[in-house]
Amino acid sequence: MEERLEWMDQEYLSKFADKSMLKYMRIFSILLLTIFVSVSSFAQQTQHLDRSIKQFENEKLESRRVYVGDIPSRVTKVVLSKDNSLPDLLFKNAVEKGWYLTPFEYCTYAEFEKIKCDTNYYFLLRIDKMDKKGEDPSMEFITYVKGGPKAEEGIGKMTELISLPIYPGEDKNGRIFSYLPTYMNIIQEYLQNVSDGEITPKFNNDPYCYPMEKAVDKEILFVKEDVLYELSDEDLGKLFKGHAKYTTQEDIDEAISQERQNTLVSLVVVAADATAGSYCYKMLISTDTYQLFFYRKHKISRRLGAGFMKEDMRRISTPYIFGISKDE
Repeated sequence: MEERLEWMDQEYLSKFADKSMLKYMRIFSILLLTIFVSVSSFAQQTQHLDRSIKQFENEKLESRRVYVGDIPSRVTKVVLSKDNSLPDLLFKNAVEKGWYLTPFEYCTYAEFEKIKCDTNYYFLLRIDKMDKKGEDPSMEFITYVKGGPKAEEGIGKMTELISLPIYPGEDKNGRIFSYLPTYMNIIQEYLQNVSDGEITPKFNNDPYCYPMEKAVDKEILFVKEDVLYELSDEDLGKLFKGHAKYTTQEDIDEAISQERQNTLVSLVVVAADATAGSYCYKMLISTDTYQLFFYRKHKISRRLGAGFMKEDMRRISTPYIFGISKDE
C-alpha cells in the first residue's frame, strides 16, 4: 500500500511538474513574443525616423547646394563699363596682370544682362550694394558670382562666392587702387580652395583669412588714421614686440608695388556718409604673398567710429605678445 501511494505521489508530482513547466513555458513564450514585437516595432519606427532625418538632411543640402567645383574650367566674364573710367582701367589692369585661375573675357554691363542666367559663366564685377536690410550707405565691392536663373531677380539673388569692399560709393579717393593686385590674389586663392573642396563656401561672403600665428615674423605697417583709439607710436611698438609701426600711405603703396618681404599693411574701408549702423571693414594684407591675414567688420555707432578697435588690436597682437607660431 505504501509503495502504491509512493508511486502515485511520484506520478502526481511528475504530472504537476509537467503542468508547471508547460505553464512557465507558455508564459516565457508570450514574454518572448511580446519583446520581439516591441523590438520589431521600435526598429521599424527608428528606421522610419532615420529615413525621415536622412530625407530632411538631403532636401536641406539639395536646397543649399551650388556646384562650384567647375570654376577653374569655366570662363570668367569680367564686367566693365564703356566709359573707360579710371577705376575701370585700373580694375582691368589688375585682372590682366594678376588673374590666373580661369580663362577670362571682358563684357559690358549690357552683355552681362543677356548672359547672367547662363550657369556656364562666372562673373567678376564691381557693384554698388547695400546691406541686406538696406540700412548701409552705398559701398562699392568687387564681387564674384555664378550665373543662374535667379539672376533674373537681380544681382543680389545670384550665387555670390566672395565680395571685397573697395571704396565708399562715389568717394573714390584712390587709396584702394594700390590694393587691387592683392585683391585679385585673395579672390582667386579663396575660389581655388572652394573649388578643391578644402574649404566650404561662406555664403555670408566673408573671405578666408590666414591665421595671424603665421605672421609673427612679419612687420605690420599701420596708417595712423586706421586705428580707432589713441595709441602712441611707442605703445604700438610695445604691443607688437617691435613688429609694428605707423607709416604713410605712400610707404604702404610702395611696399605693395615692390612686394616687400615679411610685411603686412592695414586697410580700412568705410562709407563716406557712414551713419550709425553702417559697416566698417578692416584688413591686414601681406605685401609679398598678397594674402589676407585679418578681415573683420563692425557696425559704426555714436560711440564707435571707423578703424581698428582695441579688440581688433588685441586679436592681432596676441601671437606677437606670446610668441605663438603656427609652425610650432
